[in-house]
Amino acid sequence: MKVLAEAAGMISADRRAAYGEAIDDFTHTAAIWTVILRRKGKLATGAALDAHDVALLMAGLKLSREAHVRGRDNCVDGAGYFALAHQVTP
Repeated sequence: MKVLAEAAGMISADRRAAYGEAIDDFTHTAAIWTVILRRKGKLATGAALDAHDVALLMAGLKLSREAHVRGRDNCVDGAGYFALAHQVTP
């Protein structure tokens, strides 16, 4: 439960102070990733990522890292990204 408590702390005031609201940050990230993926032919014209996609992709990154090298921060960050995925879902 300490991992979940730590993740909750990270996605609250500290995260907002550093990066702004998650929905805004992830929406901007989605727009950038959408352009990159379209230009590389990995995303169809008209298709777009959204804030929820960004949160899930970041959680996936943490899963990949944890599968390669175990680390507490992977679990804390992963839990945080899953919580943020729920938070930014319309």
